[in-house]
Amino acid sequence: MYKYLPNLVILLFPILFLTSCFIDDDEVLKLPPRQPGAPQLQLLETSIYETQTYYNLETNQTVASNNKIIWDLGFECSDTGWHVILNASKRMTVAGIEIDFENVTSIGAVESDDWIWDKSDGNLDSTAVGQWIDFSTNPPTISNKVYLVNRGYNSAGTQLGYKKFMLLGLENNQYTIRFANMDGSDEHTVQVEKEPGISFVSFSFNNGGERIVLEPQLDTWHLLFEQYTGITYDLLGNPYPYFVQGVLINRRYGLEAMVDTNYLFSEIDYDLATTFEYSPRMDTIGHLWKDVYVDMQTLESVYTCDTSRNHVIKLPNGDYIKLRFLDFYNGNGEKGYTSFEYQKL
Repeated sequence: MYKYLPNLVILLFPILFLTSCFIDDDEVLKLPPRQPGAPQLQLLETSIYETQTYYNLETNQTVASNNKIIWDLGFECSDTGWHVILNASKRMTVAGIEIDFENVTSIGAVESDDWIWDKSDGNLDSTAVGQWIDFSTNPPTISNKVYLVNRGYNSAGTQLGYKKFMLLGLENNQYTIRFANMDGSDEHTVQVEKEPGISFVSFSFNNGGERIVLEPQLDTWHLLFEQYTGITYDLLGNPYPYFVQGVLINRRYGLEAMVDTNYLFSEIDYDLATTFEYSPRMDTIGHLWKDVYVDMQTLESVYTCDTSRNHVIKLPNGDYIKLRFLDFYNGNGEKGYTSFEYQKL
């Protein structure tokens, strides 16, 4: 009756050997829980009314800062880039008309409704200058538009005047721009070379045209603190530009963000952050993290931060950072100095 036993042992031995290699559920090795970064508190030492400040959330430091009024136009620097943007911190607007450059002598050449501005979402498909070059032809077709540009306002609210310009081409990573005063005086034609590693190289109409590198390298900053041109509407529903003080994300580097008012700041962790929906709009954080009211005794605007308004930023490497704003004043009671807390999840 045991004649099959040796064969049975032979068959069972591999099974017993294999089953001995399995680990019980209780013995499964578990990855250590994700450790969040240390909470960070920051007070910017630059005024959002005066400067454009680039901040890195991973190194916890300001990367670069510049006076907001020292440039007018930005020229896209990527290998295939061709877009031209306005300095939104000065509330600049532009109007394009098809007319000979010499025949433009005043802003009366355009209607008031023709003045437009860059949207604050950072979408390059809807810039105020628009598509001035068409690469579908060989050689590329250049628009014959003359752009009248309102250079906006300085920090004191003084109007900075008007210029007219034409974009004449983009070749060998150099833009060519022709510009002058409205009456044709102080005319110049200059080249603006792209700057590797940044989104836009800046250009000023001052001093016969100045190329200025202000932006830090694209992969070194996450947030831009500045005044920028937002949109509001009149009683008839017509849009018009207005100044806001807010924060833009580095959309060109791949950042996305979202706004949350359903959870406490302390409740937001990595697992929760992965369930949110994110937007690449540069103005996702925007300016609504603060409220304003008028002090009836001093008639001055007073700002308070909404600490229940949370922001979560998704980095290109898949990390998440939560952030909220705490104050809009420095220790001397001066407004425009932003303090905030954030934490890597």
